[in-house]
Amino acid sequence: AVVSTQSTGIQENGALKRENELLIVKCAKVEECEKQIGALKEKFQSYVAASEGRQKLEVELREQLRREVEGVRREAGSTVDGLQREVAALKLLLREKEELVSVLMEERSNKRSDTLQYDFITANTVSL
Repeated sequence: AVVSTQSTGIQENGALKRENELLIVKCAKVEECEKQIGALKEKFQSYVAASEGRQKLEVELREQLRREVEGVRREAGSTVDGLQREVAALKLLLREKEELVSVLMEERSNKRSDTLQYDFITANTVSL
């Protein structure tokens, strides 16, 4: 009975040792997993921070672009307005020049007519 008890005790002791060794291995695996989880959490937090930074930068860039586009639109609008005023002034100037040319052409035509009449009168007078 003593041998049997010793034998059973040795067997139980051996089983406990194996179980203890398995637990040690499992604990080492759990510790390694916890380290990996910690590293993954840090990595995730850095990704989140980077993503938030990118989103913030994206918002800032969109706002800057919007302001620049508005400035260009205002500038283009004032340029167009200025050009339209210049075109209107040039059209007015052109109309005035055309009227002046018309008056000059009429005066020239009248002078030519006067000259022709003078020449005709002179020619008739000389022949008399």
